[in-house]
Amino acid sequence: MIYADKGLFIRVVSNFLENASEATGEDGHITINACIDDHEAIIIDISNDGQLIPDDVAAHIFIPFFTTKKEGSGIGLPISRQIMRISNGALILLSDKERGIATFRMIFY
Repeated sequence: MIYADKGLFIRVVSNFLENASEATGEDGHITINACIDDHEAIIIDISNDGQLIPDDVAAHIFIPFFTTKKEGSGIGLPISRQIMRISNGALILLSDKERGIATFRMIFY
């Protein structure tokens, strides 16, 4: 069971799905996986096979108002991370460079 505000959780997931959709375009794939680890933390991964986020950009994606999009505000990821924190969770970016897959991982402790 996840103890989090449903509306805020939906906002975080919607943000990731929108970003993944933009990254993949029409021919890409988005996957969602969920599991419970050995410590009973709930892990939800939203992955896509679009263009990977370069390391120099990834270092800044959670900084408010940082964006690489022409029409972006740069607040979606920082707000998502803050929502996860107030929900007793965490948000991290994982990049599988060999497979070309970017994953945003939500962890609820």
